[in-house]
Amino acid sequence: ERVIKKSMDKWQLNSGIAFTGGKDSLVILHLVKGISKNIPPLMFIDHKLHFEETYTYVEKLVRNWGLKIFYEAEPKSLKKLKN
Repeated sequence: ERVIKKSMDKWQLNSGIAFTGGKDSLVILHLVKGISKNIPPLMFIDHKLHFEETYTYVEKLVRNWGLKIFYEAEPKSLKKLKN
């Protein structure tokens, strides 16, 4: 928590949370939510391999917690790794 708080104090206006809908990113989001009322926007990288339930879960969490989210299509760097 101390590291997250220090980072948020320094980078609040220029930060975001990479969110996959998985357990690890949920823990980070929950820690941030406990530290600050100003939660940075989430970024969900959509590589088109997620289960349909993942999309539903992410949308429901964003709606229920009143979060801002950006959906990013598969970045070029991931496309290069696949080839």
